[in-house]
Amino acid sequence: PPAAPASPPVQQISPQAQPPDPAFPPAQQIQAPPPAVPAFPPAQQISPQAPPPDPAFPPAQQISPQAPPPADPAFPPAQQILVSPQPPPPAVPAFPPQAPPPAVPAFAPEPGYATPLAPGAEGSSPVRSQEVEISFQEVTEDEARQIFMDFVSEQSCWGSDPAKRFKYDSLQNTNALHYILETFSEKRWTEMAHTPYRGENIDGSEYGPPPGKWDIPQNVPALFTDETRDVEMPHTSSVRGCHNCEESGKVNCPECHACGHVPCPRCHGERQIVNQMRCETCHHPEGHEGPCPDVPHFHEEIVACYECLGCGHVSCSECDGSGRVKCEMCEGYGELKHYQKLIIQWKNNVSEHVVEGASLPVDLMKTVSGRDVFRDERVRVFPIVDSDPEIIENSNRLVQEHSSTFAGPDERIIMQRQRVVMKPVTEAAYTWKGTPYTFYIYGFEKRVYVPDYADTCCWGCSIL
Repeated sequence: PPAAPASPPVQQISPQAQPPDPAFPPAQQIQAPPPAVPAFPPAQQISPQAPPPDPAFPPAQQISPQAPPPADPAFPPAQQILVSPQPPPPAVPAFPPQAPPPAVPAFAPEPGYATPLAPGAEGSSPVRSQEVEISFQEVTEDEARQIFMDFVSEQSCWGSDPAKRFKYDSLQNTNALHYILETFSEKRWTEMAHTPYRGENIDGSEYGPPPGKWDIPQNVPALFTDETRDVEMPHTSSVRGCHNCEESGKVNCPECHACGHVPCPRCHGERQIVNQMRCETCHHPEGHEGPCPDVPHFHEEIVACYECLGCGHVSCSECDGSGRVKCEMCEGYGELKHYQKLIIQWKNNVSEHVVEGASLPVDLMKTVSGRDVFRDERVRVFPIVDSDPEIIENSNRLVQEHSSTFAGPDERIIMQRQRVVMKPVTEAAYTWKGTPYTFYIYGFEKRVYVPDYADTCCWGCSIL
């Protein structure tokens, strides 16, 4: 049969346009709700940016926070101090960088000294000696005679007549100059050392490389005093077996040579001794028997040694018969701790030179006191000028010797000082029985030196 015809287009309901509902007329249909009315009309709303004016203060009297305060009538505008806000201070670091120290030594030049240069610098100006008043210790003839007589009276074999009755040929008072240069130095060197290992912690190379010998801080002792100190170098320790006892802690006994016994001290290894016994009857030397003489005597008898029981040796008391004793090197522990030992030596090196016109031995002049006419102490001293020519020459020589000898990779100079000491000397010449003689009085102690005396009782006597 033929297909049914489709619905006419006019009867189709479009999904986009709905037909009106007859139950509700278009006028009665509910409209959409109107927009919400604000609680406050726009004219009555308070703006948060602009606060309302305060009626207590008129607008002309209100103070603006941005306006500056009015001028003070007590001070004219020219005298008013305007305080402007200061910028914040810059941040200070916890450890501000320090300026490098100056190259000049830390001392102020005093009058009489030249401006010093750096220690060891060439062309450094020498130090000029201070001007002092040179005076002599006056010893009169009577005083010199009394000192000489007291000295002669202390000598047991000297006659006193020349000291009492001599006549002066001359009496001269002079001064000797004693130059002293002292250099306080510190010297360091290392040596291998070992101690018994008792189980303590070991500071070995696994903790880092060892420091240099000058990198280990040490407190310097009192200046110009000698001292030696031993310090263990860090990170150089190690434990090894004792080479003396082969790690056993015992060595052969040196007393018994490891045999455990020594010869008997009573019989000396002979196993027999001669025993002396006091007896009433004995064999007479002539060969007949009879009573003992009235004079008591002893009867000798050879018997076995009761100390060693006839064996000739006894047990060694050092090792108790074992033949082995404790090793002294490792103290019986069997191990040694090897390390590098830093040896620090502080020493006061002294050089001297004496300038004197008399024939006194130099060693005698060094032992007496005098008066300091020049003194200088600093890290590095400079040679003296404007003094005695011999003092100048030896000051230059000794300062250069100390600078080259006590400064190097293993030694350094900590402090130096030099001084010139003036010591009085009195030379007395006299004649006794046609022969000239001389004696000297020197130093503040007024000691006496007699190279040759006129009356000595014992042949060959001499005194210094």
